[in-house]
Amino acid sequence: MKLKSKLVMGNMLMVILTMGFLTFSQLLISSYYDDEILVKTSDNISERFVAHARSQAEQTVSYLSEALLNPMYFYDIETIRSLLEPALKIESVIAIKVFDTTGLVIHTGKEPDYDYGIPLDMPLVEEAVLENKQAFSKAGSSELTIARPLTMNKKLLGGVVMTYSLKAIQKDIEDNKSIVNDINRLSRKYNTTLTAIVTIVMCLVSLFLSILIARTLVNPITKLLWHSRRISKGEYQVSNNIHRNDELGELAAAFDEMSTSLKERSDAIEFLAYNDPLTELPNRTQFIKFLDSQINSTNESDEALAVFFIDLDEFKRINDNLGHQAGDELLCEAASILRGIKTQTSHKLSKLNSLIARAGGDEFLICLSGVSSLDPVSKFASEIVNVFKKPIYLRGSGEFVVVGASVGIALYPDSGSAAEDLVKNADIAMYTAKSNGKGNFCQFNYEMERQVLSRGLMERELRSAIMDFSQFQLFYQPKLDLITGNIVGVEALLRWTHPSKGSISPAKFIPIAEATGIINPLGEWIVQQACRDIQNWNSHALHPDFHVALNLSPKQLYGGKVFNILRQQLKRYDLDASRLHVEVTETALMSDKNSAKETLDSLRNIGIEVWLDDFGTGYSSLGYLREFNIDGLKIDRSFVSDIDNDSNDRTLCSAIISMAHQLGIKVVAEGIETTTQSSFLSDAKCDYGQGYLFAKPMPAGDLEQKLRGTSLQETPNNEIYMKELDSYASS
Repeated sequence: MKLKSKLVMGNMLMVILTMGFLTFSQLLISSYYDDEILVKTSDNISERFVAHARSQAEQTVSYLSEALLNPMYFYDIETIRSLLEPALKIESVIAIKVFDTTGLVIHTGKEPDYDYGIPLDMPLVEEAVLENKQAFSKAGSSELTIARPLTMNKKLLGGVVMTYSLKAIQKDIEDNKSIVNDINRLSRKYNTTLTAIVTIVMCLVSLFLSILIARTLVNPITKLLWHSRRISKGEYQVSNNIHRNDELGELAAAFDEMSTSLKERSDAIEFLAYNDPLTELPNRTQFIKFLDSQINSTNESDEALAVFFIDLDEFKRINDNLGHQAGDELLCEAASILRGIKTQTSHKLSKLNSLIARAGGDEFLICLSGVSSLDPVSKFASEIVNVFKKPIYLRGSGEFVVVGASVGIALYPDSGSAAEDLVKNADIAMYTAKSNGKGNFCQFNYEMERQVLSRGLMERELRSAIMDFSQFQLFYQPKLDLITGNIVGVEALLRWTHPSKGSISPAKFIPIAEATGIINPLGEWIVQQACRDIQNWNSHALHPDFHVALNLSPKQLYGGKVFNILRQQLKRYDLDASRLHVEVTETALMSDKNSAKETLDSLRNIGIEVWLDDFGTGYSSLGYLREFNIDGLKIDRSFVSDIDNDSNDRTLCSAIISMAHQLGIKVVAEGIETTTQSSFLSDAKCDYGQGYLFAKPMPAGDLEQKLRGTSLQETPNNEIYMKELDSYASS
């Protein structure tokens, strides 16, 4: 029976038993308690909803501030993005920004990220986080802003700030207030009716009925008040035990449904805080807590503790080629494989205590404690490497893939005494294993950390240097026709002069530039500078075949961007495409042959020649000559350097030259340092030569002086030519 029907029946009885004074008394009592309880209920609900929203937001930011430490330390943009993406999927999250110690935005979790590198423009947040290293929280009428500093070992790495919407919470509050107010208005309406009728009701009966009605209204609301307080304390699964068939019963049922919904959301947030939603493995936060507990336990015994950092070597290639769904399936399969290896090891070592976690992206963490020697650690790492060398079947794509794994090992206490240090050093060891050829494992030592810090410093200095490129310069090494002695072209070589460290070898900074993506803006600048220099040299009547050879890295080769850059710069400086050659190594062609072939064919179609660099040092040199359209090849200096003394090298060089000519391919030999080498290569019909015998790499200005001289003129015979070469080399 609905509340309205009960009130009507009560009023009918009051008409019969009328008593105005007692009805008026009942109205006063009911009104007093209704107003007081309803006001308290509404206020309490509002406060708890807002407090719950704040708790959810702070929990999310706290999780991110812990998870972002390692990516921020290594400036791993991709991992930062992958950590922010799940949080941005939360409906109430408006925006998340990760920023560095200078207040510049590093990532917002969006792709593409147009905010990268711009100021944060949140003075209060920057003052609290960057200057005071304190958490920041500010609540407005419609949104909540929370920020946390990112510190590792008391070192400030930057900060993270999240804007959390309160609109949904405000709507829930207003809806609940509306329900309570509706009941209050309904109660007052019928109490007014009772007031009119009460005058004719018997005093005692009217008093009794009025109190009964008041209790009927007040008791459920009081119970709802206590229920809301239990919800605010996190006691979600306790029912309010109000079983009615009226509006109060519906309100009580709504409270129970709200409690269940909040419980589900709270459980989901808690799961996300300590687990990976894809693989359902513990996440990095839970792993660190487990590792801390194991370190404390290990201190009380003589047993060892090992942390393994595992990276799937070819995950990105598989993810790009087969799609993200296949990548997700591969991560789940990898998690299952690691669980199996851990279980087998646990059976062999009864005292073993272990945990597997997903660190993020394609990286996993494993802790093994309770091992009595280093032998099980090496066997465990070896087993991981060997298992991932086997094909893995992906049901979604119907493909077998071989992903491979590199493993880094950090031992306690030799590799660190704190959990974060062990994870960081295991990560360093993993990258060392990967740089040693992938598909193996490596144990951490402090020389690795020194190298990582050195690489990190050089990366920061590189990023600073490419702000205006003033520290970079192109040097050019001439390439001569071995028959005529003409300079037919030059190879562009990048040089970096640091303001305080002086000249830095390309062998040191080029690999870092390629690994971090800095090679892309550097490569674009090289193309622009080379075209500008060619335009300046054009006034000296360059040889018709004169060209500048540019080296392409693997990252430049794929995606077709380099084609557009070269075409734009040729057009900008009004140059013929034949003035540029590109050189690629066999290693650069290995990752994606189809994409590489498409890019190189596009370059050849507009007139840019393609040369194969370091020929003979790769895995399948002859195969590349068959698969790719190559205009020329460069014999690697390792074959040329021993021509004077090694008959095998002489035979190999002659065979390469002969084979290339039969295929219609030109040949240049690099690293020529003696007249004997030059004479042999000339007799073997090698087309071009390059090396210190002729000239060292030189700035554009020095090369311009050479171009003005006699080096472009033909020499009458080889004897005169060799004398000029000796003079040219000595200069």
